[in-house]
Amino acid sequence: MQVTTFRLETSDKVSLFVYRWLPETRVKAVIQIAHGWAEHAGRYARLADALCREGYAVYANDHRGHGQTARTPDEVGWFADHHGWSKCLDDLRQVNRHIAEEHPCTPIVLFGHSMGSFMTQQFITEHGDSLAGAVLSGSNGAPPQSARLGLWLARLERLRVGPRGKSALMKSLVFGAFNNPFERARTPFDWLSRDSAEVDRYIADPLCGGFESKVQLYIDILGALLDLTRPARLARIPQKLPIYIFGGTRDPVGRNIHQLLEAYRTAGLENVRHEFYPLGRHESLNEINRDEVTRDLIRWLDSFIAHGVTPPYRGQTRIASVPLFRQRQHGRGRQGFRRAAERAAAAQRLSRLDGMGRGAPRVSWQLQPSRQRLRSVGLDVSDRTARLSPDRESPRPGEWPRPRSLACRTCTG
Repeated sequence: MQVTTFRLETSDKVSLFVYRWLPETRVKAVIQIAHGWAEHAGRYARLADALCREGYAVYANDHRGHGQTARTPDEVGWFADHHGWSKCLDDLRQVNRHIAEEHPCTPIVLFGHSMGSFMTQQFITEHGDSLAGAVLSGSNGAPPQSARLGLWLARLERLRVGPRGKSALMKSLVFGAFNNPFERARTPFDWLSRDSAEVDRYIADPLCGGFESKVQLYIDILGALLDLTRPARLARIPQKLPIYIFGGTRDPVGRNIHQLLEAYRTAGLENVRHEFYPLGRHESLNEINRDEVTRDLIRWLDSFIAHGVTPPYRGQTRIASVPLFRQRQHGRGRQGFRRAAERAAAAQRLSRLDGMGRGAPRVSWQLQPSRQRLRSVGLDVSDRTARLSPDRESPRPGEWPRPRSLACRTCTG
C-alpha cells in the first residue's frame, strides 16, 4: 500500500489536508471518506489498509476546522463565519473531481461517518450522478423537534459569545445525553465503542478528545440536519444509486435511522441495503466486531464493483447510440427497444478498448422508442449504424464483457 498526503486549495483559500492510500494492484474503484465531527481522516488508516488489500484506493480529507486542515487553534471546531456547511460540501465535491482526474473513468464511492454521513446524505442529492455508490455509517434520519430548539439556543449563544466562542451549554445539549444509556460509564466517550482501548486512543488524540466546537459550528450542523430528509431533496437522488447504511443497535446518534430507510423507500430508491449490529455503539469500524463490519462493507462493494462493472445510474458516461431502424430485429415495443439499446451499447464499449482496465459504463435503461427520450437520457442519436463487432459474441441482457475503458464526461468534458 502506498500512503501519501497532499493539500488542495479551495476557492476561498482554505488548504485542505488530504490522505491518499493506493493499492499495489490495479485500482478497481476509489472510496472517498468524509469523517465525523471532532475527529480526523487519519483515523481511517486501518479501514484504508483493508480496502487497499482488496484493490480499492482511498482518499480522505480533513474537514474545515478538523485535523490538519485547521492550521491554528483558532480554526479548530469552526467551518467558516458564513455558510460553513455548504463550503464543506463544496470541499467534498472538489476532492471528488480531483479523484476523477487522477483516476479517470474509475467508479467513486462516497463513505461518510457520523457528521460525514450527513454530508453524504446531502451530497447524493446534489452530485449523486458523480458517484457509483454511497455508504452511511453511524447516521440518522430526521432530527427530533428539539433540534429546532437547539438551533435557536445556538443562535442566542452566538449573540452572547460570538461565532467563534465556545459554549458549555451547547456541548451539553448535543453530546451530554449520548453516554446516558451506558450505566457506570468509564469515560465520557464510552458511547463510541465497547472496545476500551479504542475509546482511550480517541481521548488521547489531541485532534479528537481535546476537540472544542465553536458556536457557529453548532449552528451550521443543526441547520443542515433540519433540511436533509425533505421529500423534495430526496427526489433528486438517482434512484438506482447503491446505498449501504450500517451501524450499531445501541448507537445514540442513530435513534431515528429507520425513518431514513423509510424516507428512501418512499423516494423510490431501488438499491438501499442496511446492516445493524447487535449491541454495537457509534463507531462500528472501531467496535469489538470491526473485522466483521469491514468484511461486510467490502462484500457489499464487491457485489457491484466486481470486475470493474458498476450498476446503471444516470450521468457521467456517454453511452452507445441506438439504431432505431434495427428495433425490428429485436422485437417490437419497450422490451425490443431495450434489447437494441443493450446491443448498441455493447458495440460501442467493445470499440473503445484501450487496455487500461479502468472504468465502467453507467447506463440508464429508462428508454422509450423516441429520439427526444434518447436525448433526455444522454444518448447520442446521430449515429444510427452501431453494430456489434463480428468477432465478439453478443452479450445477453444484463450480462456484460469486462470493460477496459469508456469515454465519459469526466474525460471528454
